[in-house]
Amino acid sequence: MSDLTLPLLIAEWPRNSRDRIRVRLNAFNGRTTIELREWYPTDGDYKPGKAGITLSVEHVRTLADAFAKALAEAESRNLLPPAG
Repeated sequence: MSDLTLPLLIAEWPRNSRDRIRVRLNAFNGRTTIELREWYPTDGDYKPGKAGITLSVEHVRTLADAFAKALAEAESRNLLPPAG
C-alpha cells in the first residue's frame, strides 16, 4: 500500500432526498479496496448502509471499463437525460 491516507472519498451524489451514494478508496484487512455504497443520515452525520459493494482495488480497471460500456450503451439507447 502507498502513503495514501484512507479512506479517500472519490465521489458522492444524492441517491434520494435522504441518502447518499459514495465511492471511496479504503482499506480492509491490510488490502486496498474500492467501495460503492449507500450512506444514510444519523445523528448529524452519515453512516454506511448495507447496500453496496466493496472490491479489491485490483478490480477498479475492470469496473471502470464495465461502467464505460454501460454508459455508452445507455447513451446509444437514449436511456439517460441530457448531460448538464
